[in-house]
Amino acid sequence: MKELLILLCLVLSFTACKKETGQTNYQKNNSKLPVSGSAAPAQIPPPQMQETRVLTSRFWVFEHWIDEDNPRDKTNKGRWYRFYEDGTYDGGHWSDHYDHGTWFLRKGVEYSELYIDSEINDLMDAKWEVQGIGGDEAAMSWVKTKEYGDKKGALCKLMSMLSMPTKEQLGVN
Repeated sequence: MKELLILLCLVLSFTACKKETGQTNYQKNNSKLPVSGSAAPAQIPPPQMQETRVLTSRFWVFEHWIDEDNPRDKTNKGRWYRFYEDGTYDGGHWSDHYDHGTWFLRKGVEYSELYIDSEINDLMDAKWEVQGIGGDEAAMSWVKTKEYGDKKGALCKLMSMLSMPTKEQLGVN
């Protein structure tokens, strides 16, 4: 019990030292989301993992997103991440850049695990299982676990792009 109390005090002291961040367009349009978040310090991802090389090669854009609330969810189409070799990332939706933070990879039991830690919004934190990489490394399939962030699972197909996606490129009106 004493150890639990000490751990709670440590967690509270770290969260009290959070860096304040400005409100993004995404947060202004989604009032249910917290105004700030915190991210762990960046760690260099394991260079020997194929996923590190593939993730840091270009933008990764959600082409299909299926979740438990809406099996035909099109609201996340066009959402993107850009991962950097220093363990940081940027994220957004279409031309909006609304997220940044840190990421890291580790080998899981069956799949590699991708952890995304948003500095902007703790509800965007996520653990993804990288379940497949296409032979040409232009597409991936990810499964979002319910462990972090908004605690909602999802199945997703991502495609690589050289730049942020546009609605025209993905056939969205």
